[in-house]
Amino acid sequence: MITQKRKLLLSNIEKIGELIAPTLANEMISTYHSLVPNGTGAVLYSKALFAQLLKVPGCAGIRIVNAIHEGVHTLLLVATDRFNKNITTLVAGNGGVSPYYHPWETNYPVTNQAGEFISTTAAIDMIKAYQDLYPGTTKSNLCGRELIETLMSAPGCEGLRLFNAYAEGDQKIVLIPVDAAHHAIMKCQLTTNTGMLFIDFPAGDGTLACPPYCPQTDSIYL
Repeated sequence: MITQKRKLLLSNIEKIGELIAPTLANEMISTYHSLVPNGTGAVLYSKALFAQLLKVPGCAGIRIVNAIHEGVHTLLLVATDRFNKNITTLVAGNGGVSPYYHPWETNYPVTNQAGEFISTTAAIDMIKAYQDLYPGTTKSNLCGRELIETLMSAPGCEGLRLFNAYAEGDQKIVLIPVDAAHHAIMKCQLTTNTGMLFIDFPAGDGTLACPPYCPQTDSIYL
């Protein structure tokens, strides 16, 4: 039975997530690295893919789902409605996988791969492969559309890099906007739902982990 706290947090999915300080972002990423030293550091997806998912009718947020593709831990993107149900008409996969590194290391080699839409069947197989390999761990993280739109409003933003992180006993996702060269964007102006915001290092967190904040039953293997 869903708790009152969980109901409250899921009452407005669009607003799930928040901007965080770079020191906290690095701490969360470093914590995950210490716990999973040989794991995937981050996965890159283009702004265009996020924008298309946000245009899916009824999309209130995006669920970032753990999966295995060709033996490598990756993250898939699925639109989620305001009732916490996955909208599986579009699923993004095959994002650019990176090892661990400091998000604002501009001299770090970057990948040119930025994802594509994949079939629901392929997504289910990849998600199941992860869950079979890591039973009982975090399946996905839910992020509201307002945070994603705010981060993508950074001038020159061409995509978001999703860093695996860990805090408060849960696997988390830290979202960092990147430019055309796939380097993190720094010292910029963001457009928020309350006005303009000047920020040195844009980064987002606040995503809700599943379990316990899992979606309503649907065709995706969750």
